[in-house]
Amino acid sequence: MGSGETAPTMVKVHRQLLERLGPPPVPAVLLDTPFGFQENAREIAGRAVTYFRESLQAPIAITGMAADAKAGVEQASFANEQLVTTVRDSRYVFAGPGSPSYALRKWQGTVISEPARREAVPRRMRRVRERRRADARRRDGPRVRDLQVR
Repeated sequence: MGSGETAPTMVKVHRQLLERLGPPPVPAVLLDTPFGFQENAREIAGRAVTYFRESLQAPIAITGMAADAKAGVEQASFANEQLVTTVRDSRYVFAGPGSPSYALRKWQGTVISEPARREAVPRRMRRVRERRRADARRRDGPRVRDLQVR
């Protein structure tokens, strides 16, 4: 989505997505990893829970690496059965706000890495990569693989 995942303008989008998943309450989970590095991670999680409760009348559980770290649990516990069960039992998995690239790095090699890579890699990240490549080409000139034989 980019930024603004919990903006008032997104209420309609979240509501439509939740409605597609069946009658309320739809089991939902907030993965706190994208903002887990921030000092105010608990506050961000609390605001997301409030947003879902007040704007969408939908409960949402919190889980992920930041929650585990705050509880003193090792990072490897991200693969623990409780987390896997929470995500598996949820029909709505919300990974944001925060940094998608940070979350993907943290999820590398965990049970969430493949579904996250497949489903959550935003177009924005692809555009950033494409822009970086274009900037490098302008700066360094074309690479051999970029040249076409005519």
